[in-house]
Amino acid sequence: MSSSDSGHVKEIVRNGISSIDEPSVNWGWHGFSRKFGNAVGVSFAVFMLLMLFGNHIGNVENIYLVSIAVAVFVIMAIATKPHPPRHSPKRNKIFTPTDPAHYANN
Repeated sequence: MSSSDSGHVKEIVRNGISSIDEPSVNWGWHGFSRKFGNAVGVSFAVFMLLMLFGNHIGNVENIYLVSIAVAVFVIMAIATKPHPPRHSPKRNKIFTPTDPAHYANN
């Protein structure tokens, strides 16, 4: 806070996120856009593949360009797979052994 501020900040809480902790929640943007991330990833991978057509003689560059483009596509495929929410019971399940002798000494 600068010296010109009166010291009174109105807190806005949306979806449990305070505007004091995260100022961006006040004007609506908060989070990661998967569509934008995918568009950037595809653009980058296509750009890497377009660089195959160039004035280079050896194939070492081609191997690096193709491997980086494939890695970007694989990372994007893994990232777009739907994940269960962090608060889901499936993710937060506590292990309970079904066998009564699970912790027994043999």
